[in-house]
Amino acid sequence: MKQCGFHWNKAPITHFPRSLFGNLVADSNQLFLPVAAVHAEAERLSARHTAEGGHRSMDILHVATALSMGAREFLSFNGNQTALASAEGLTVKP
Repeated sequence: MKQCGFHWNKAPITHFPRSLFGNLVADSNQLFLPVAAVHAEAERLSARHTAEGGHRSMDILHVATALSMGAREFLSFNGNQTALASAEGLTVKP
């Protein structure tokens, strides 16, 4: 399975609870998020919410990434992203 790297170079993964990264693949200090899972989630979100909510591609990708990572909370000041995240059951902050 080919994966695209999401690098967290400034903070080694060992400084965070392992459970936070349950849906990611860890290799040393790098985190890998399966792109196929994010794309599938983005397609689902787009089909379900775009016609009515008018969400843009980056809003959908950000929320899809959070959902694919197993997030329960979503932090953003972007109204489109927070509306979408809230509609998908994420707790939106601030």
